[in-house]
Amino acid sequence: MKNKKIMIIIVVIIVLIAIILGIMNSVKNKKKEEVEGKYLSEKEIETFNNFFNEESNNGFLLSDYDTPNEINLDLVLYDGAGIKLELSDEEKAKYDEYMLKNKREFGGAMYYTVIKKKDIEDFFFKKTGEKLQNIDRKLDVWVYVTDYDTYYRPRGKSNYTKAECLWGTKKDDKYEIRVRLKDSNIADTVTVTLKKQGDSFLFVSNKLDSTSTTEESQTNSQEQSQQQEGEGNNLTSEELSKITSFLEEIENNGFVTTEYNNADEIDLNKVLYSGANINKEMTDQERIAFYQKIGEEDSQIYVYCIEEGKIAELFKQKTGKELTNI
Repeated sequence: MKNKKIMIIIVVIIVLIAIILGIMNSVKNKKKEEVEGKYLSEKEIETFNNFFNEESNNGFLLSDYDTPNEINLDLVLYDGAGIKLELSDEEKAKYDEYMLKNKREFGGAMYYTVIKKKDIEDFFFKKTGEKLQNIDRKLDVWVYVTDYDTYYRPRGKSNYTKAECLWGTKKDDKYEIRVRLKDSNIADTVTVTLKKQGDSFLFVSNKLDSTSTTEESQTNSQEQSQQQEGEGNNLTSEELSKITSFLEEIENNGFVTTEYNNADEIDLNKVLYSGANINKEMTDQERIAFYQKIGEEDSQIYVYCIEEGKIAELFKQKTGKELTNI
């Protein structure tokens, strides 16, 4: 009877300790969330994937800014951002007349983006919550025709960039999200900050990663693309569709995120960044060993585990060469 009482007391003590530890852990996590914010769920990440790939939002990922009025508006509106107009014959004649009169040349532009000034101002406020300042300076490469209160932009091919939300955190009404730009020469990834506004979000800031090129280089490359028409045989729409699908496959996509002249110069870190479809699930023992190695016990980073042999096989399959100096 005495032993039974002792066992009951021990069980009660263990239960109490478990409850206390659970409460302490809950408080710790709550404090961490208050400081760092909560991580986004898979559903929220999918929501932002759709949001960033909308034509009206995509351009806000292409420049570096700490406040909305630092945004490169030319890159945001380059393709029209969902608010462009079609040129009427009268407007086109007026535009050509203006260009001739002011001796402005754009090398025979392939396309034009046309937007009403008021639509630009309303659009900027809708997307940032701030009034647009110095519009003429921000759109200095655009042509403004007073008669129509309209801005015209001669341009080359689209600057639309497919975006993939990698992860993010939210704190109160602020969201900080890491986004990969899949087909851009501006940056591989960006960190964008949004503010919840009703059923949508306002753009607060955006930071390009360290591998970004200059925005001027991006604009120049788009203008120069029109001069490359006719050089070589143009691909058919069917061929372009097949190549696009091929490059978007996870095992191929990484090969277009690094610059190289031959296979030995390929940056394998970028190729394998998202696992390249050859990653495997880590065992608990492997995960513990990894966190101990990097000095973090409760890491929220994504970890990909890939066997060395799989890496060598992928490299040979995709390049036709043996992998050296892994």
